[in-house]
Amino acid sequence: EESGQSERVLSFLEQIQPTSKGKKKAIQAFSQFYNRQRPVFTHQDALALLCGEKNLKGLLSACGNQETEAKVLKKSSLMALHLLVQMLDYSTQETGAKRSNPGSDVIRSIFINLDEKFLQQILLDQHVIQAINFPKSNKFDPKQ
Repeated sequence: EESGQSERVLSFLEQIQPTSKGKKKAIQAFSQFYNRQRPVFTHQDALALLCGEKNLKGLLSACGNQETEAKVLKKSSLMALHLLVQMLDYSTQETGAKRSNPGSDVIRSIFINLDEKFLQQILLDQHVIQAINFPKSNKFDPKQ
């Protein structure tokens, strides 16, 4: 199962590259997989997912994709940030004795120790500015 997760992560990374077509669909599909399965990634897979691997950029970079001319964030960037938030959320909605998102521990432990250069890729300031200036453009239904 571990190699299956590694392959899924690699496939996802290939689909969310800045020049890839279909990023929104790929992010939506991965988000649905994540929410259904609640996988616990290995440290290596989680690191690749967030930061990329070899010549592939990761989810953090996908959070900061901008339109070429307008310099506004693409809808896929908003979706990528939403996915990142889901993965970091260790929701305390109890299902028996288990937390609903046990995999968030690995993701969070990597995220809080990341080098600043990776965090800057998110362009969080642009997300905030865009949310203030264009509140309707930042609203999307993650279930669509």
